[in-house]
Parts: sequence; C-alpha cells; structure tokens
Amino acid sequence: MKVIYVITDGRMFRLLIARRDNGFTGVLEYDAEVEVKDGDLESVLISVNNFIKSVSKIIITGEVDAKFYRTDRGWVMLNRGQVKILNELTINDILSILNVPKES
Repeated sequence: MKVIYVITDGRMFRLLIARRDNGFTGVLEYDAEVEVKDGDLESVLISVNNFIKSVSKIIITGEVDAKFYRTDRGWVMLNRGQVKILNELTINDILSILNVPKES
C-alpha cells in the first residue's frame, strides 16, 4: 500500500492514510503509541478528532497540500492558494479538502 495522505500537527500526532481496494487504512502515531484503523476515510479520520480539539495547526500532505491554523477567531484554511475562515475545524472540513463527500 502507498501512503496517499499524511495528516499531522508536527508534534503530537501523525496519521498516515493508504488507499486499499475496499477502503482505507490509517496508521496513527502519537506519544509512543501506534493505532491502525481500517474502513472508509471518515472512520479513519475520526481517530484524530480529539487531537483537532487541542492543537493549533494541522498540515495535510500527499495527494493534497493543505494547512489549517487556529486563530482567536476560529480556524484559517490554506489550500492551493485559497484562504477560508472556519468557525471550528471538523472531520467534515478535512473530508472536503480530500475531495471526499460525506456519506449521508
């Protein structure tokens, strides 16, 4: 499997995501721990939900290059030269950057 996305804050966690034939595999590294999760992209991303609430930046590299920064007015998203202000950063915002619509 080839890693297609790396999502990290640069210090506390790193999530490596690979595409499989029937979904995705995520390897979450934090502290001295490693967790592996298989499933759809949303269920793999859920593993970083608690980190999002406590960090001040998120960097996504790989097939996408995007950055999110926490400010006193919310989150600023930088993606392909575009800037967007978000009240809160959610898994759905990350999914939209990865061009994967949320399943209803």
